[in-house]
Amino acid sequence: MAWRMLLRRCPTRSMTIAGDVAQTSTAAGARSWQRMLDPVLKGSWRLSELTVNYRTPAAVADAAQRVAVAAGLPVTTLTSAREVPGSIAVRRVSRLAEAVVAEAEEALATLAANDAGGGFDEGDGAIDEGGRVAVIAATERVDALRHLLSRSAVGDALRPTGSGSMLDARLAVMSPRASKGLEFDVVVLVEPSEVARAAAGDLYVAMTRPTRALRVVASGALPAGLTE
Repeated sequence: MAWRMLLRRCPTRSMTIAGDVAQTSTAAGARSWQRMLDPVLKGSWRLSELTVNYRTPAAVADAAQRVAVAAGLPVTTLTSAREVPGSIAVRRVSRLAEAVVAEAEEALATLAANDAGGGFDEGDGAIDEGGRVAVIAATERVDALRHLLSRSAVGDALRPTGSGSMLDARLAVMSPRASKGLEFDVVVLVEPSEVARAAAGDLYVAMTRPTRALRVVASGALPAGLTE
């Protein structure tokens, strides 16, 4: 019905629809453009795929693709335009809360060093000046992690500046669905298997948000395709 509503508002059928079906989270979401569009457009549409990734470092993008393929998501093979040394690290930990705080502290410290030093050359693995860090976890963990980080040494980084939006803060804590369409210099991904249980697309979203580095911390099993 949603597609039919759009067609009624555009009688010429001249539309550009942009999206990534691998990032679908809800049961009503598109998982195949053909299954979604053929019933209403009767084959009068064409698919153009974007295959060059300019945002996510190659090592991070490759890991996200492996996880997506293992989960059966409809991903297109991508070529990444950027190589960033040390852009991904996966840690199995026994003390999850301490590990999350440590990763956030390290990322923000690198950011502070970058600010003080006037920036680093592209490709050195440092965070760009003015960059941001996001801790992404399953929805049920978000409030507890935000509380934990607010009481840590990096608590001040959670306070927004400028417009007062959470996204203006140097550090954000959010679910994968809240992170859709956003990008951060560093993402700390917490318990990826929990994220994947809600929806495989959620994990793919979370893994493709960073522009510089992905830090994965897990106390439980890792999802297929993701290794230490």
